[in-house]
Amino acid sequence: MFSRLTPTLALLVATAAHATNPVQITVHDQAQHTLDPRVFGQFLERPSWGEHGPEEATDAQGNLPPKIVGMLAEMDIPIVRWPGGTDNDYTNWSDMVSNAPGRSPERPDTVGHTGEAVTNRMGYDEYAELARELHWQTIIPVNLLDGVLLRKPLDEAALHAAGLVAYCNAPVGAKLPAGMPDWPAVRAKNGHPEPYDFQYVQLGNETWIGKWKKLFKDQFDEGDVDAQTARYLETVKAYIQAIKTVDPDIQIIMDLNFPGDNRTVFSDPYVKANVDFVAHHIYAPMRVDNKNFGHWMKGKEPVGMTSDEWEYAFNAMPGAFDEQGQCIAFGDRLDLARELGYEVAITEWNWNGWGFGSIKDQIDFNHQHAAAVGVGGYLNGMIRQGDIIKIANQSMLVGHGWGIAAIQYNKSDIEPIYYNAQGAVTTLYNKNHGDQVLSIDIENAPIREQPYMMGVNTAPGNVATVDAVATRSAHVLYLHLVNRDPSEEIELSIDLSAFQLPSTEATLLTLIGVPEKDVETEGAWIKTIETKVEVDDDQLTLTLPPSTVANVKLPIGP
Repeated sequence: MFSRLTPTLALLVATAAHATNPVQITVHDQAQHTLDPRVFGQFLERPSWGEHGPEEATDAQGNLPPKIVGMLAEMDIPIVRWPGGTDNDYTNWSDMVSNAPGRSPERPDTVGHTGEAVTNRMGYDEYAELARELHWQTIIPVNLLDGVLLRKPLDEAALHAAGLVAYCNAPVGAKLPAGMPDWPAVRAKNGHPEPYDFQYVQLGNETWIGKWKKLFKDQFDEGDVDAQTARYLETVKAYIQAIKTVDPDIQIIMDLNFPGDNRTVFSDPYVKANVDFVAHHIYAPMRVDNKNFGHWMKGKEPVGMTSDEWEYAFNAMPGAFDEQGQCIAFGDRLDLARELGYEVAITEWNWNGWGFGSIKDQIDFNHQHAAAVGVGGYLNGMIRQGDIIKIANQSMLVGHGWGIAAIQYNKSDIEPIYYNAQGAVTTLYNKNHGDQVLSIDIENAPIREQPYMMGVNTAPGNVATVDAVATRSAHVLYLHLVNRDPSEEIELSIDLSAFQLPSTEATLLTLIGVPEKDVETEGAWIKTIETKVEVDDDQLTLTLPPSTVANVKLPIGP
């Protein structure tokens, strides 16, 4: 239970029904699609503004403290995106390596998109050593804006982007494109002769919004979509060709939306043959106050909301919802990717909000705990869309200022270091899931209206208080459960008769909110309570407390 003080264990499990109309869940041993473990990845962002991610925690050699490395290891992360971010298309990747040609051997500070600077103690070499130690797959984004704005000649911009791939992946002595510096030799000079073999490269970052979109569109006559599309297609083809010349095996991720005709670009035969994933991002609620809600899309203004209404709204984001009020992550926004046959990478996502001081007199709960409930529901949505969503990177992994980092540290003294709420939910799912998503039926789940526009990605709608999905491995069934209701516990009656049950004992993992005054002592915003529950005649009865994320593990036969 996130929003209240730690309950007694008696509240967590009920072995006899006490509700007159429990939520009925029937789990079928019928796989709908596979679940890729890469959906439980993380984004190790290194921004230049507001906060500097892991950079402020590193020593003079660019290494993170052993405690943070140990906490990262505990998360068992499958894939990490590094290092950008909004700064990605406004910076030079070679700032983050020593001995780059054409400048002094030392790394300069990097000036980001707002004009603020960040040091480069932790560069590509230091990251690669960490990734190797922790067995991470890696996504490295490249600067695409240099190419589409023609800040440099296009072939030069593409060659420099491909140079990052050469630095990270090409062996010493490899034949490189004409005009490219010998980046593998530079890497060897920096003490790393062996390639890092990063698996993915992403072209640009968030080409669909804000400054990126304006800078691009300002080059063309108003509304000249054909010219925008032609420039973008020419640019990405040049980048892909340069990158594939360096590393034919690296997989390419590209934002699905940009200022132009998306269908034309992603229907292009060369793009279809070489782009492995299309990318989306999602954040909600963004700025939180009574003035800014409804700024992006139509929705009821949140004037006079009760604390319960605020909490339910926070518990129900991010994500779209189906007719049954269950989260379906991106909903129909993935239709074009489905139609054209692309898989999807959600390379940035999280429950990300700020400005809570403006409503502090209206709420009696901690928004960090509500965020964790929202994350649980959204993960269920990505599991439902797991037939097409294959990679996801939760923002941000290590940080000190924005409040969304999975691991938080103190900028001045490093300690205290603790787990944040959102990342802990993703870790629970990451460590407890199967590879097959099963068909389930949910009946009697109460549905509440959530009429408020919450930021850019969560529209008003009807949201079920209970969100449930099921996955299985060869011998274990997992139930991923969320109760969004801030004030009511929910009785669940779960029918497991479709399975052979070698044991009637299941393990219940419930995330419990830690009061803010105890976070430093506990080392986390939330903690996991493990209890044993009994299955009686193929039926499992549970009571979920208000605002809860839980996971049930049950041994099953083949």
